Amino acid sequence: MSWILQFLADTSSKHYVSGVEVEYLLKAQESRLRTLIDDVHKRNDERVLNHSQTLNGEIFKLRDVLKERHEILAKQLEETKVFLQTQIKYIRTLLESEVKKFDESSTMIYKKLDVVAESTTRLIEDITSFNKDYMTGLQDKKKGDAKVFAKVEEFLTKIKAMLLTQSTISLESISQMVSHIQSNIKAELDRIRDLVLRLPTNAPRVVQVSQGEKKGELVHRKLHVKTLEWL
Repeated sequence: MSWILQFLADTSSKHYVSGVEVEYLLKAQESRLRTLIDDVHKRNDERVLNHSQTLNGEIFKLRDVLKERHEILAKQLEETKVFLQTQIKYIRTLLESEVKKFDESSTMIYKKLDVVAESTTRLIEDITSFNKDYMTGLQDKKKGDAKVFAKVEEFLTKIKAMLLTQSTISLESISQMVSHIQSNIKAELDRIRDLVLRLPTNAPRVVQVSQGEKKGELVHRKLHVKTLEWL
């Protein structure tokens, strides 16, 4: 507005304005406007540049912070991964060890059960065989004892009858009679001893099982027969 007022003041004494003056005036104002516009653009560019630089600085700071946090998070994730892998490996090793122990224990138990079953079967067979042999021998012994005692009773009856028929008996006759009785009784007792010796002498004993192995043995029952003598 100032240049317009100045222009009016300069031309107030004139009755007209030439085209050259108007053109000059317009060009001067155009140049001035361009200068002002360029100045505004320059200031805007500087302002935008300052804002951009400030924003870039904040962005760089945020990028550095994010990068640092990313590195920390990646490190923590790697440590967690290593820890989990270690724990998984430990648990897997522990499970494999326990499964192996369980398999070994199961195998050992199955072996022991097989040995116990076999030993039980053999024990039953041995007991059955022993009972059969023992009962057979016992029956033979009873029959033999009955015959022996019947003969002894018959012999004693004869001695009693002979003593009753004699009025006097000398000591020598009594001694001979006693010797004869001892001899007969000893002979019959020898027969009893022979029957006893023929009885089964092996009785089965429980089989011991240790660590999957079987150790079986038979208890040897010795019958000691003392010599019976009549004094």
